[in-house]
Amino acid sequence: MSRELSCSGKIIHDANLVATASVARVDALLTANPRNFQHFRKWLKVIDLKKVGSD
Repeated sequence: MSRELSCSGKIIHDANLVATASVARVDALLTANPRNFQHFRKWLKVIDLKKVGSD
């Protein structure tokens, strides 16, 4: 992942979370801030918390 995506500043914390999830074989992330993870959609599915159970 680090070879394909340049990370610096605040995004580094999100990248660390995604890398940890990847190592743990987590394939989806439930978040209230899906825009923060748009760069990482190649590595995991990003689920918007606001859209869960809104039916």
